[in-house]
Amino acid sequence: MKIILACFLHLDELPPMMTILKIISKKYDVLYIGVDNWSDSYKKLFGEKVTFINLLKQNVSNTDRLIDKIRNKIYWKTYHHYLRKCSSIIERNYTEGDLIWIHHEYSLMHMRKLDLPYYLTMYELHKDLFKDRCLLKERIKKAEKVIVPEYTRAAIVQACVGLDNLPAVIPNKPYDYEEKLTRLTNNPIDGMVERAHDEGKKIIIYSGIFLRERKLEPFIESIRKLKDKYIMVLIGRKSKYLEELVNRYPEVQYLGFYDPPAHLSVIEKADVGILTYVADCGSINPVFCAPNKIWEYAKYGIPMLCNDIPGLKYTVEYNRFGYCCNINSIDSICNALERIFDEYVQLSRNAKDYYAAVDMEDIVLELVGGNS
Repeated sequence: MKIILACFLHLDELPPMMTILKIISKKYDVLYIGVDNWSDSYKKLFGEKVTFINLLKQNVSNTDRLIDKIRNKIYWKTYHHYLRKCSSIIERNYTEGDLIWIHHEYSLMHMRKLDLPYYLTMYELHKDLFKDRCLLKERIKKAEKVIVPEYTRAAIVQACVGLDNLPAVIPNKPYDYEEKLTRLTNNPIDGMVERAHDEGKKIIIYSGIFLRERKLEPFIESIRKLKDKYIMVLIGRKSKYLEELVNRYPEVQYLGFYDPPAHLSVIEKADVGILTYVADCGSINPVFCAPNKIWEYAKYGIPMLCNDIPGLKYTVEYNRFGYCCNINSIDSICNALERIFDEYVQLSRNAKDYYAAVDMEDIVLELVGGNS
């Protein structure tokens, strides 16, 4: 059996999918159909058992020049053309007994109809799930197995789609990569940590995407209020929102974007990790979040400071490796941060225990083995 895995998001945008790819490639030959996955670093990371088919190989610029706008339009037109062809590529490479595994509901929505059995991993609670009739629901129902990253999401998907069985859960825990794969030659946080600790300060980090729904301003304002104790560090891909934050708060340290899993070598040096998902945009997706950041912070015993939503309260706070706070109150954020450092040793130990309790290889290979 080989596994045909298809996804139309960039691989470095989905570290949990990289984990699954790493695990299944230890036992199975994998054909990966995606976009922009041609770098030598991926060959080094996944080895010879993974063969990449790149539907689209060029990147687009995000500048405002007219030529870049034209390139962008051509890119997306070409991109959607290739998405529609993906089903044909899968069918040509499929042999009876193979496992087809589609990652991300976005991929499934934009593919031509696939007449072969497939697994589907859903990474978001897509808004179309809550419409009475939509193509996405039909295609989810046809999947042999539906997989989500968190139990509550499984229940929501089952109810919205009308599935007979509860979707399987594969947590967003990262693969335990060898240190040489995560190490940065010139880690920008090293000198900062040394200087901060010499001054008696702690490093508070936010790692992830920069969208307005993350609402980082209250955390930054709180840390600014306690600036003799803490330094705020940001890592992740650039965006307009990030640019606004850095311009507004010059004391915030933005260290750049690092391809997974190299970003872990920056995260591991921090003292506290921030998680924030604000549900004021008409979507329940943030409310029942299942962030891979929980696992990335927990791996290194980093306690967490979060806003108060079910997806964080019943993981981080319930398991006592961090605290939730009222994001609309600077005092609440400051008090939660101080409480973390009052109980730091125990919270750190609890985070490591939470991380160690989940065996990703057992979960993933058991799910795949059921197809053999």
